[in-house]
Amino acid sequence: MKVLQVHNRYRKPGGEDTVLANEACLLREHGHEVQLLEVHNDEHEPASLPAKLALVRDLCWSGTGAGALQQALQAHRPDVVHVHNTFHRLSPRVLRVARQAGVAVVQTLHNFRLLCANGLLLRDNLPCEQCVGQGRWHAVQHACYRGNRLASAAVTFSGALHLGLDTYRGPGLRVIALTEFGREVFRRGGLSDAVLRVKPNFVYPAPAPAPAASRPQRVLYVGRLTEDKGVDLLLQAWRALRPPGWTLDLLGEGPLQEGPAAAADGVHFLGWRQAPEVLQRVAAARYLVRDSRWYETFGMVLLEALSAATPVVVPGHGAMAEIVTDGHDGLHFRPGDAASLQAVLARALAQPEAGWQALSEAAVQTYRARYSPATNHAQLMAIYAEARAELPA
Repeated sequence: MKVLQVHNRYRKPGGEDTVLANEACLLREHGHEVQLLEVHNDEHEPASLPAKLALVRDLCWSGTGAGALQQALQAHRPDVVHVHNTFHRLSPRVLRVARQAGVAVVQTLHNFRLLCANGLLLRDNLPCEQCVGQGRWHAVQHACYRGNRLASAAVTFSGALHLGLDTYRGPGLRVIALTEFGREVFRRGGLSDAVLRVKPNFVYPAPAPAPAASRPQRVLYVGRLTEDKGVDLLLQAWRALRPPGWTLDLLGEGPLQEGPAAAADGVHFLGWRQAPEVLQRVAAARYLVRDSRWYETFGMVLLEALSAATPVVVPGHGAMAEIVTDGHDGLHFRPGDAASLQAVLARALAQPEAGWQALSEAAVQTYRARYSPATNHAQLMAIYAEARAELPA
């Protein structure tokens, strides 16, 4: 099969880029031909009025993106166009161009930007779904995109335009949500069950997980050190708990790595690290903690932890609660509640060896059953086949 991946990279690399690369590698391993049409967002904000207007045009109806895709379709003649991100230089118009050319189209929705201007379903550090089924213009009122009402209006209009034009409806199209939670959000936002499918991300397995006896008493956090990620809650819970003999390692950068929080006992701020070292540390930790205030659309580090037999502590909402099962391969705490996080951490750290081992073994089982390359390839092929089957012979 010939697959054309279509992707708009952000200014800073992120999880979407990792998913793109993983899927390309997976497809090639199974003998498929993969080509990539990729654009990059500009490094600098547009300064002049014409440049800003051009950005809004591209965001809503990009001629540049449409032309680039038409050329790629002629050059590669793919069986499937798989779109990963269109924001902001490609625009959802590329879906229409591919379908007009008679090619099956699949888009993975890696965030909630189609319905939410900031893509996170988060406002004032609290989950927010006002623009899901309650009118799209709350984002403008609250300046949800970069604190700018005009920019928020442009992003909101783009999503509303393409939902209104049925860009996300019709034969030969499938739209991938990463979780059942995400599918329900997009369904309430106007997408049809006929096109929505659930396919989680995957990761290649971690190196052989460290046995329990060799793992130090260490809890690990990986991600941005910001309040939306809940790092302040984690530090508050850890300071109150002060577990003797345990350390909390934080991998990442952000404003919360400085100030009084940095002086907490047993807390190590290790900064940003390369992916191989992150995976090694995940595989050597007793627990991984992910404590975001927002729902998250997925969280690749959770899969890395599961593959490494490392149980995970997460808030009981959104994608995280779906990936990690409370009491089976990890533990849940009440979202946004430092006291609940403290209590759950205390329970986790007090687990007898047999209890931790049960969580650890279940983590690997979850990974193999739901998030392995083999499982993901089968899911991806089924979605591709569905989209292709709806096209004229």
